Amino acid sequence: MEETLILVNQDDCPTGFAEKLFVHREGLLHRAFSIFIFDQQGRLLLQQRALTKYHSQGLWTNTCCGHPRQGEEISSAARRRLREEMGIECELTAVTQLLYHEQVSNQLIEHEYDHVFAGIYCLDPVANPDEAHAWQWLSLPDLSRRISMAPHTFSVWFRRILERHTIAGLQDWHVQVQGSLFESWMSATLHQTDRMLEQQLPASDLQPTKLHEAMRYAVLGGGKRMRPLLCHAAGMAAGADPISLAVVSAALEMMHVYSLVHDDLPAMDDDDLRRGRATVHKQFDEATAILVGDALQSQAFITLCQVQVSTHCQAALIGELARAVGSLGMAGGQMIDLVSTGTALSRTQLEQMHRMKTGALIQASVRMGVLCAENPAFDLQMLDRYSAAVGLAFQVVDDILDATMDTATLGKTTGKDARDHKATYVSIMGLAPALQLARQLVEQAHQSLAPMGARAVRLHDLADLVIKRTH
Repeated sequence: MEETLILVNQDDCPTGFAEKLFVHREGLLHRAFSIFIFDQQGRLLLQQRALTKYHSQGLWTNTCCGHPRQGEEISSAARRRLREEMGIECELTAVTQLLYHEQVSNQLIEHEYDHVFAGIYCLDPVANPDEAHAWQWLSLPDLSRRISMAPHTFSVWFRRILERHTIAGLQDWHVQVQGSLFESWMSATLHQTDRMLEQQLPASDLQPTKLHEAMRYAVLGGGKRMRPLLCHAAGMAAGADPISLAVVSAALEMMHVYSLVHDDLPAMDDDDLRRGRATVHKQFDEATAILVGDALQSQAFITLCQVQVSTHCQAALIGELARAVGSLGMAGGQMIDLVSTGTALSRTQLEQMHRMKTGALIQASVRMGVLCAENPAFDLQMLDRYSAAVGLAFQVVDDILDATMDTATLGKTTGKDARDHKATYVSIMGLAPALQLARQLVEQAHQSLAPMGARAVRLHDLADLVIKRTH
């Protein structure tokens, strides 16, 4: 039975239905879609149309195109057709729409209201030979040169899309899709982390209720969750089980929040605001805040004992976390911070403090994600270079934000470092050089991931997030 197309008006409102060949003979306006699949490097996947097609056979074109069925939502149709033609399943993002009317081969007319989608896929396709005679990945500059040299070898609708949106427009689609996928991944990871934290923390009605209520207040009150995100991204690159990563991420966040609760105490940083609301010692009292930190540290290790990995791996995870927060890591960095208040630190001394205070737990987050994969061949030293650069960049950006943003935006008191005469990258280097340093560190992080290829995509995304964040 011949395929039936959805006829539409120029506003894409349905006006009827007709058989596909009749539509193309009469040039009737109908609903259609085109799909552009990129890899992580921005190359576009092209297909050469099967030689048995009744028009435009043998021409090179975008990854996939087609028509929705009656009652089929356009994005669902696009995913279905991409699977049927190219054996690809991936998320698609709507990037534009266009209406065109063009003569094609065999005296047929393409008159379409075209919905254009883009996506990212990192593997080679498994093309249906009845639909695609051949396929290839092509960089956008190479694509531009090939079309200039031999435009007649490409489909007319593909050429019209490129004329209207240009190669630069396609590059923008790649960036847009990358951002959309990252946002979706980050949202899902944060949701999973919050659910795991809810499960792993003691219930607030369990005795002693005040302590458990305060623990949940501290942990479940929002936050960037950067350490869980890094753990998931590194673990995903190494092939770790997502559930194991969720449990480890919850332990990491508990340990991080413990450090924040203690850091806010009057004896240390003396802050009244954290994550946009009262700090624990202000919401409850100082003694409770001290116990909350103590209990969260213990709860983090209790949580790690529940990770479904080998006993050897479990011991390695516990060791990583313990080293990261001890006297040679986070606690040591806090001590240096306390005793250096009001004194002049060199840039080298400042860097050492932050590699311990902030960087040690960030490094552990990346390493623990990889350890969950139980893959001894994975190069942890390569990721140590990444986490060292990201951890320091994170702190440099923190110093920049403290000097440039307001309290409402940051969710914590700004300007305290300057008032307390604490050394920061901004005070030592100046604002513009500090920003330049942050960019250089992020670039170092990207370069360190080069041997991992597409597996490291989320680690790349998180490095970029460090430099772009506003709180």
